[in-house]
Amino acid sequence: MIPVGGSTPVTVIDKVRRLVMMARSSLRSLPRIFEIFQSDPDPDAHLPSARGARWWLLRMGLYALREPLEQASDWVYIIDHSIQIGTLKLCLILGIRLSDFPSPSRPLRHSDMRLLALIPTEHSNGQIVLQQLENTSKRTGIPREILSDHGSDVKSGGELFVAAHAETTLVYDAAHYGAIVLKRLFQDCDVELAAHLSARPTALRHARVEAELITFARHESASARPGERLVGSSEVEEWVFGKLKMLEGDQCSSGFTRYVLSLGAVVGDWTTTRIKEALEKTPVKLVEAWCKEHLPISV
Repeated sequence: MIPVGGSTPVTVIDKVRRLVMMARSSLRSLPRIFEIFQSDPDPDAHLPSARGARWWLLRMGLYALREPLEQASDWVYIIDHSIQIGTLKLCLILGIRLSDFPSPSRPLRHSDMRLLALIPTEHSNGQIVLQQLENTSKRTGIPREILSDHGSDVKSGGELFVAAHAETTLVYDAAHYGAIVLKRLFQDCDVELAAHLSARPTALRHARVEAELITFARHESASARPGERLVGSSEVEEWVFGKLKMLEGDQCSSGFTRYVLSLGAVVGDWTTTRIKEALEKTPVKLVEAWCKEHLPISV
């Protein structure tokens, strides 16, 4: 295998990515992990460093954000904003084509998704989200579906986008809606009943929740074409935000750092061929330029 990370083979870089993104290993622990499992007893054998691993992940993330994507009419956008940290909130748009949608055989995985947009922003409203969606559509073509939790700015921007592109439908995240229904249900209960409701709901409340969820499912499904299956849950994106919090650690309490770019290394199918291409086409200077343009100086 041709090395592209200095003298490090692509297969080792792939192991680093999986250790950090899938096994939640810290960057600092990587040299020790490879030292323990290194099959080559040579004491001079090259071991990945924390600094080198960080740059690999950031370069892969920026590549994922810029790589050419196929223009198609069946793209699904899953869009959400992080909670504001410091002066910034982060707009994240993940995508998958309906032709690649694995349901109903299994739920969506990180490897199914592509990073379509990663936009640090200090302000957000409907017009700003509209522009973010329009810019993203230049990579993919006009999407078939936009899925979100209907936060006010995202909902407003999505509605403006759909008004301009009749072929796109706006879908409300089912998990978020279900959580709101259950929250209202528990708020209506006294404390003692709430403690046992999940196990022994009353028939009346059970019927009310069931009716609300069925009505919601029918309403959201009405926009699907005959024989079409749309994406109904954004849980896969919530887990991506969780990965970012794990990578940032305590640093995120004072503002986003360049680690936000590593989200591109979380999602997608990272074959050794794609890793090699990503590192060949994305030098460190491009990562530094992107961070300088999009991220303020953090604590």
